[in-house]
Formats: sequence, C-alpha cells, structure tokens
Amino acid sequence: SWFRPQELLNSLSYRIAKFNVVPYHLFNIVLHFLNTVLVFFFLRLFIKRRPSALGAALFAVHPIHTEAVTWISGRAHLISTFFILATYLLYYRKTTKTYLLSLAIFSYFINRNFSFYAFFPLLIILSDIIFSRWRKGWKLWLPFLLITAFRLITAGYQIQERVVMAASETGRIDGWRNLFFYFVYSVFSHFWLLIWPARLTLYHEPISFYPWAMWLAFIALCILACLLPYIFKKAKSILLGMGIFVLFLAPTYSPFPVANIVAERYIYLPSIFLSILAAFFYERYAEKPQAGRQKWITALFIFIVAAYGLRTVIRNRDWKDAKTLWQATLKSSPYSSGAHNNVGFIYLKEKDINRAIEEFNLAIKLNPRKSDAYNNLAVAYKTMGKTEEAISLYRRAIALNPNYAEAYNNLANIYQNTGKQDESIALYKKAVMLKPDYLEALNNLGVAYKNAGKQEAAIAAHKKAVAINPDYAAAYKNLAVIYYLERDYDLAIKYSDRAIELGYKPDPNFLKLLKPYRKAEDTLKVK
Repeated sequence: SWFRPQELLNSLSYRIAKFNVVPYHLFNIVLHFLNTVLVFFFLRLFIKRRPSALGAALFAVHPIHTEAVTWISGRAHLISTFFILATYLLYYRKTTKTYLLSLAIFSYFINRNFSFYAFFPLLIILSDIIFSRWRKGWKLWLPFLLITAFRLITAGYQIQERVVMAASETGRIDGWRNLFFYFVYSVFSHFWLLIWPARLTLYHEPISFYPWAMWLAFIALCILACLLPYIFKKAKSILLGMGIFVLFLAPTYSPFPVANIVAERYIYLPSIFLSILAAFFYERYAEKPQAGRQKWITALFIFIVAAYGLRTVIRNRDWKDAKTLWQATLKSSPYSSGAHNNVGFIYLKEKDINRAIEEFNLAIKLNPRKSDAYNNLAVAYKTMGKTEEAISLYRRAIALNPNYAEAYNNLANIYQNTGKQDESIALYKKAVMLKPDYLEALNNLGVAYKNAGKQEAAIAAHKKAVAINPDYAAAYKNLAVIYYLERDYDLAIKYSDRAIELGYKPDPNFLKLLKPYRKAEDTLKVK
C-alpha cells in the first residue's frame, strides 16, 4: 500500500505543511483541473472541438462537484475518475502499447481501490458495442474481466466490511433490497441534482418521495427503453453517457447496501453524462449557422456555465468550517440523523452539553441504528459525570456496530479510570485489532499495561504507535515515564526530549526528576 494515490498525496501534504489545509485543497483543485482536461479529450473522441470545450467547462464549474473537490476526503472520487478516464483514453486508441499500458494501470489500481475500477471492464464493453468495435476487440476484454473477477474474489472480506459500515451509517439492516425501487430513486434523484443543483447537502436523507413521482419516473424509464434503438442509431455518444451514468451509480442501488442512496460525491464521474448531452446538442443545433442560431445558443451555454459557477461559489461558503457546514446541512436536511449527530458534536466541542445531548437524541430518534449518535451521546454523559449511562450507551453503539473501534476505546477509557485494568486492556486490544493504526487506542493500551505492571507490553504498544507515526508526541512522553520507572534514565531523557521537540508541554515535576541524570550539554539544550 506504499503507493496508493490518496495516501501519497495526504503524506505529501503533511510533509509540506503538517496540518495546514492549503496543500490538501490545492491538490484537489489540481486533480479537478486535470479531470476537466481529460473530460475534454474524452468528448473529443465523439464530438467536435468547440462543443467539447463547452461540455468540459460545464464539468469544471458544476456545483455538484463541490463535495468531491472542496471536501478533502472526497479526493478518492477525483483520483478514481482521473485513472478511469486516462485508462479509457489509452484503451480507446487500441495500439499495442496503449492497450498494454491501460491494462497495466487498471491492474495496478484495481488492487488498491476496486470499488469504481471494478466497473471499468463494463465501460469498455459498452463502448465497443455502441461504436461497433466489438467484433475485432472482444478478445481485448478478457484480461480486464479476469483481473476484475480475481479482485472481487479476493476482496470478499472488504466488501462485507463495507456492507456492515454502510448499514451502520444509514441505519439500513443488511439484506437484499428492492433493486427496482432503489434504481429508480437513485438515478432520478442524482439526475435532478445534476440538472437543478439548488438543494445541495452532505446528507440526502431520509428517503422521501411522492408516489406519483415514482410512477412518472417509471413511465419515463419505459419510454426511454423504447427509444434506445433510436438513440443507438442517431446519438451513440448520448447512449454511452447514459451507460456511464447508470453504471457508475450502481453502488447506490446495489441489491445489498454498500453506499448511501444519494450522495453528491458519487456523481462526480457520472456527471460526464451532462457534459455529453450539452456538447451533443450544441454540435447538433449550433454548429450549423442558421439564422444566427449559433450566437444565441452559445450565449445560452455561457449563461448556464456562469449560473452554475455562481452556485458553486455560494455552495463553497457552506464548507467554510465545520459549524457552517453542518448548520447548512441541517437546514437542507432537517430530518437527517447524520446532520443532527454532527451538529451535536459541534455543540459538544463548544462545551454546550445540553444542546449537544438534545441533538444526539434527535439523531437517535430519527435513526435508532445510528451507532455514532449513541457513542457521542455517551461522551456527553461521561462529560457530565454520568458514568453508568455512558457505559450503557457505548455498549449500545458496539451492539449496533461490532466493528466500531472508537466506541471500544471510549468504553475502555471509563474502565481504565475506574481501575478495571483487565477490562480496559481487553477493550483497547479489540479497538487496535479492528483498526491497527489507531494511535490513540495503542497509546491508551500502553498506559493500561503500565498501570497493570506490564512494562514490557506497555513499551511494545507505545513503540508500535511511534512506528506508525514517528511524530506522535504522547507515545514518546509515556515511553519516557516507563523508562524512568525502569531506571533507564538515558532512554527516559531521550524520549522526553523527543516529546518536547514535537510540541508536547512537559510536566515540570517530571523534568525535575530527570534533571540529576542529565549531562551538562543536555541540560543546556533543554533550557
């Protein structure tokens, strides 16, 4: 996993500016720019230059992309889109070199992020069929299909893990779903957001619809199905765009839950459909200069691009900070359990405990399976000194989501504070097992081992934490304490100085204890 693009960019951003968010956002903007360029070249495969440029401009400024571009964690969708488009452009040329390069890129990245790359073979099959290239090229599909099948077989555990996580996030119980209903709801909801991006929000929940609207959607699908032969004959690029839109939204309407039903970041790649539609109709009706039509249609497109751009600017204001984001989300999604939970977390950070509890309870009322809300409510009760209530809520969170590492860690903290060392150690170990790079749990495990008199195990836990993050000051501080108790004063001084170097505020009493064992030059360095 040393070269996963997202981790690589995060690591590079951290090396450049630590926790300054500027480079993180800058990398996302650069990725979005590169994707816009790739969208232009993608459109140029089927459409003329000017319409392709307008279609790419629409992609560049569309407000629905704010979630994927402005949200640092949305970078995964930018990266997957970049490599899917790049791989497709290489495959489309179908020379020996470009084919092998596309296969190599696909093979590499599907083994690191199979979620969207798994649909790439279906994209090239659909493309070759639509553009009548399948008779000569069908054999080229086989390596892609075999690699995908192998990856899906080996990713069984990750898929199951994602199903469990999606169920805990959305409150939907694992199991088969009404595929037709979710297909209609997802496709039409995302398409409407693409056309009319007025109500943008991080949480499009709960599911709400009018029965008559679903019937209209069903009728529209039937009409569209009847028109497919005509579209195949007259507008092949639009048919490909429809395929991309439906194909890459598949996780939202899969038979078992692996994703939210509607999310703006999911439509980043499928939004190419709108660019294809815009470019196709511009080419069809504006490229032929008839009675000044081109001037008026061009002006209309410029107006639409400008309007979408203005909406993007307004939407970005919602992402100014956590408080503005969650308040805007709650305003747009007043019945969202996730929005209430996160607004409650903001109040919790501001020490407004009563309002935080009110929001967490609302989140639980709206979604009784919201494990995060139970965990956060437990934190609030613990802050108020209501330990028993907090323990009960942590256990409820774990019962709803057995893979909830943070809840195990939080429950262990209570047991640690009440002197139940064995119980706390077991829970910390469970948290670390579920999340091996969970630094806080590893550090807490080391403290619990120390308190239980298991010094070697404590040292091992803290050293594992600093091996994962060499800049984790808390672990160095705890190592210094342990080595002091073990009378290894050189190591105690070494780790204490390292913690101070990383910004940890030292305990003056502990520094006094170390002072007699320092060399003269070390004493001057500390001063």
